[in-house]
Amino acid sequence: VLHIIHTKMDPLLGRLVTFYKRGGKTLLVGGRPGTGKTTLALQLSQALNPKTVTVISTRMSEELLLKQYPWIKEYAPRIRIFDFRLSSAEVLVEKFIEGARAEDGLLVVDSLDTMLRVIADSEARKVENTLTAIAASQSDTKTILTSELIAGFEASSTPLEFAVDGIVEL
Repeated sequence: VLHIIHTKMDPLLGRLVTFYKRGGKTLLVGGRPGTGKTTLALQLSQALNPKTVTVISTRMSEELLLKQYPWIKEYAPRIRIFDFRLSSAEVLVEKFIEGARAEDGLLVVDSLDTMLRVIADSEARKVENTLTAIAASQSDTKTILTSELIAGFEASSTPLEFAVDGIVEL
């Protein structure tokens, strides 16, 4: 993966930083595979410069994430990466709460729809609603959720789209 660090902040990234500075708390980043959702979330985490960043990944281990995005090592001491692939809904909610309670923290869930596919249908909506409620109730923590389910607000859209403060579709 090639990553180029620009001397000027990308206009979209700048608008998202402004979104959070003006009080935005939860952002849903949607798009097809390979459109840059994870890259945008990690670049935004770097641009916001919170005290701590918690990444809950449903796609890769900490080792692979750091290999694919080596530039995040610059602020790695402040990043906690949790690999959800071998976990349960209960552990996910626990890790989400830990990340949400971090003072001046940023929580990245990559990717929400992958996570919900792993969890049984009966539990998936409960987990989605719980995560949304937790993200909305935390005063200092900002949240970025990535998803491949965004489809221009079609009938297949998830209830989460109506619970977040902002949506970016790539």
